Amino acid sequence: MAPIRRGIRSIALHGQRLLHLGPRGLCLVVGCPRSATSSVCRWLNAQPGLVYASQSRILVCAHRLVEEVERLKTLEANREAVLRMTRRLVYTYYASSWLCWRRILVDKENLEPVALPDGRYGEFLRSVRELFPGMKLLFMIREPVATIWSITQRQWGYSLTRPDLRSYSVEDGIGIWQASAQLAVHYFGDPGAYICRFERLVAAPQAESRRILDFLGIRDGRPFSPRPTRVVGFSEADRERILHATKGVQDALPPERGDSA
Repeated sequence: MAPIRRGIRSIALHGQRLLHLGPRGLCLVVGCPRSATSSVCRWLNAQPGLVYASQSRILVCAHRLVEEVERLKTLEANREAVLRMTRRLVYTYYASSWLCWRRILVDKENLEPVALPDGRYGEFLRSVRELFPGMKLLFMIREPVATIWSITQRQWGYSLTRPDLRSYSVEDGIGIWQASAQLAVHYFGDPGAYICRFERLVAAPQAESRRILDFLGIRDGRPFSPRPTRVVGFSEADRERILHATKGVQDALPPERGDSA
């Protein structure tokens, strides 16, 4: 049966491309790496009316093109035409690999130096919102100690064509976490953005899942199923250093209830 299913899928994708059939909405899941962005995307992929584009990276490419439009006079003079073509490029790319017609397409981009080496994460989101004003942003926030521990326990760069593996220190992790959390603070109150605390999603999966699905306009979805997380191995001194360094941003984050705009 697998070859038959693959054949049907290939035909459906071909028809989707020919007819320029796109998703009925877009959602970008963003946040610091190791903040459960992948787990949430897999959960959303299992919901009716949603499909996950598996961290396509096409939006990073589109962002680069928007930056070039702003940098080069010839492109700037034809800005609207270039933006229209860029939107079509993104939609065509999605339609080439994911059955997205009549579904909300979910993509993901962690705000970190491999994907965006210049660290201009706010500019990336601005480009995305300019290209797709109706795109919804789902920010994932996880408490900093566990997040930074996870960041420091692996190497980064495997997604590059020519892997340039690197490791992040505690200080690197603090900077990455802060940059992402500060953007979440910036977007709080935006009707097209939702801030999800991972800890709240784990503690009250039914209620928080319903809030997220309501934000996306999905009915009758299944709740998120939390999985055990790894034990954090930081010393008490490292924990205190992280908490002290991130306190200002943590205090500025929205309250535990009512993150939805």
